[in-house]
Amino acid sequence: MSEFIPLGPLLTALGIMLTLSVIVERVLMLFSWLIDRAFVISRGLGSELIQRQQQNLELLKRAVREEELLTEEGNESRDAREIESNPDEAQPNDQFEILPFEVAAPEKVIKEFWLQKLGFVVAVAGCYYLKFSMWQLFDWLPSVQAGQPHFWEYLLTGIVIGAGSKPVHFLMKFLLNRKVIVSREEVRKAVEAAPVSPQPPREMETGVSAPVKPVSPVVTPLSRFQEIFGFDYDGGYKPERLNYTHLRKRPIDLIVYHHTAMHSEAPYEALIREFERKGWLTGYHSVVFPDGGVRTICRWDRIGNHVRGYNARSLGLAFQGNFEPDPAVPFSNPNGRLGNRFPTSVQLDRAARLVALWVFLYTIPVNFQEHIVPHNRLASKACPGGNFPYQAFEQKIRDYVEAWKNDARVQAVIQEFATYPMVKV
Repeated sequence: MSEFIPLGPLLTALGIMLTLSVIVERVLMLFSWLIDRAFVISRGLGSELIQRQQQNLELLKRAVREEELLTEEGNESRDAREIESNPDEAQPNDQFEILPFEVAAPEKVIKEFWLQKLGFVVAVAGCYYLKFSMWQLFDWLPSVQAGQPHFWEYLLTGIVIGAGSKPVHFLMKFLLNRKVIVSREEVRKAVEAAPVSPQPPREMETGVSAPVKPVSPVVTPLSRFQEIFGFDYDGGYKPERLNYTHLRKRPIDLIVYHHTAMHSEAPYEALIREFERKGWLTGYHSVVFPDGGVRTICRWDRIGNHVRGYNARSLGLAFQGNFEPDPAVPFSNPNGRLGNRFPTSVQLDRAARLVALWVFLYTIPVNFQEHIVPHNRLASKACPGGNFPYQAFEQKIRDYVEAWKNDARVQAVIQEFATYPMVKV
């Protein structure tokens, strides 16, 4: 017996198995599609396709109702239900979403059962017709006798192939990564028997090394954006839902900043669940977390939902956390039960960069009385809390605006970013 596994015949056999398994998978997928197609046609109006269309229609009706409320300004009598998250519903330990258990339809289970059986039959028949046996992979072992395969070998090979490409991938990984145990004596003999080739001169001996050509990094606009502003923009949570709704009908001239009133350690997913629970498609435009991370909820070219009566003309920025120390205020954070009682320095810095970016993108005046204001300036709310450092935040915004105003590199990145989807109307 040879000391080494013959890779040529082995890879050939594995390739044949993988090809057959992929063919069987595609045939089963075709049968599954034909069955689903026939099933949908037979069910008529009760088909899943019709149900999905009805769900999309309900989503559109919901978006229209929400857009009407958000675009109506100055009408406090209407129940616009401005969203301010309830901290009691998003504690730091509440970071796992419980999903309902869905039982597969009996028709689907029956279909998958018979399709799997069909795959086994096709694979076994194909192996028998091609006289192909998986046992041929191991003919280099002394215990495997070469000769005409038995039917049970075709059966076993067909079962493996009929199960799909994953078992074949596992077998390939096992065989190709199989370790060959060799003794030290065998290694020594192999080294001694190997021919000695002349060694090229080393750098240490000559003292001269070949010049290394520097590799210039590829800098994409997105990486430059990340470098300057400290985050990337992805359009928010399910931005396609707002493709045909919540359109802006007037320019943005207002930035409103909030605190979320949630625990400072609550994740982005907790914010999404809160807005979904309240039945809204949008929320704050962006949220800044204590570690400096910036996440988008509502795409910037659409009307968000963060301050009643001003949504149509504003962008909403929220700090993750609760900075209200007065225990008389509902859902306040006087003793730190909801995490940080003050915004972190990196949180303030990233938020100031974001506001400065919005100032240049949408030509918003740097006016902290009328155009860049806290939530409590526009409504009888404590938000963003008595512990919020208003003056320090405003000064950071001024500093970034002044620093970037005459910076050609920053302005070029902003102008390029303004052409990206879901940024400007």
